[in-house]
Amino acid sequence: RSAKRHGGLLCKFGQHISTLRLAVPPEYSRILKGLTDKQPSSNPGRVANLLCDELGACAQDIFAEWDPEPLASASIAQVHRARLSDGRLVAVKVMHPGLETRITGSMIALRMAFRLASIFFPTVAHDWTWLLPEFEDAIQLELDLVQEAVNCTRTKSLLRDFKLPVDTPQVIWPLTTRRVLTMHFVDNAHRVDDLDSHSRHGLNNAEIAQALVVAVATLAYEHGLVLADPHHANVLTQPSQKNNGKFTLWLLDHGLYRRLDESTRRTLCRLWEALASRQFGVAAEAAHTLGLGRTKEEALALARLMLTANLASDQSALGTELPKKDAVFAELK
Repeated sequence: RSAKRHGGLLCKFGQHISTLRLAVPPEYSRILKGLTDKQPSSNPGRVANLLCDELGACAQDIFAEWDPEPLASASIAQVHRARLSDGRLVAVKVMHPGLETRITGSMIALRMAFRLASIFFPTVAHDWTWLLPEFEDAIQLELDLVQEAVNCTRTKSLLRDFKLPVDTPQVIWPLTTRRVLTMHFVDNAHRVDDLDSHSRHGLNNAEIAQALVVAVATLAYEHGLVLADPHHANVLTQPSQKNNGKFTLWLLDHGLYRRLDESTRRTLCRLWEALASRQFGVAAEAAHTLGLGRTKEEALALARLMLTANLASDQSALGTELPKKDAVFAELK
């Protein structure tokens, strides 16, 4: 409730926690998942002033059509529908006015909360010392929409080589600044977790899931680019207009990427290959190199649990059957 009321950084922090499903109790993940849905929008007058400051003219002078009511509002920015003078529909992502100032205060509050936790709950707090620096780095990346535009364009180029039905919107560079991002509007699409819409359009859920996983995995393991915020609200499914069961997946949010260094990328590839071929000695060495455990045995057990959801005692072939959730959490503890 506090995150929804204050928005900004607290909301983003809650979203971050909700994605750590194997690291936090399921109740935390389930409740905080609600923060990925629509957040309160900013005052229309302040949004209009920000657009004038960033683009050098008012929205009505730049766009042939401008909808002041946002289509969606998230923790960092909100998105408006507009039309260019040449007739193209665009989505205009506008950072919430005053966000940077609020984030500074919220970050101070989070640091104080972590310090208090280390005093009163030292054992628990010690296990979470990595989280705040990681989160601070992520926030700085997401506060620059030009960097997001660069990420979106680079990913679009790489996805083109994959020959998968996965794409990113085209960036309209003349109308993009640090606080405004203008992109091609994806029309006639629905969220990737809308299974009822998939069914109505005759789409195969397994094909959609495979396309998304292959695209994200190829970005990471071939190019070292980790898309760090691919939750369900950031991926759209667009059925083919021919109604032939074909589709295009659109990755919308590119504010947060992590780049793997070459050594880490190769070690991760070696770990996956070893797990898939059940070469557990090689997998243990790779997992230990990545720092997944104090010993090779511990690193291997954690790697199997995190990457394949297999228990250390499981001798079944890879991917044949997932263990019960209670067993996974018991082994993780």
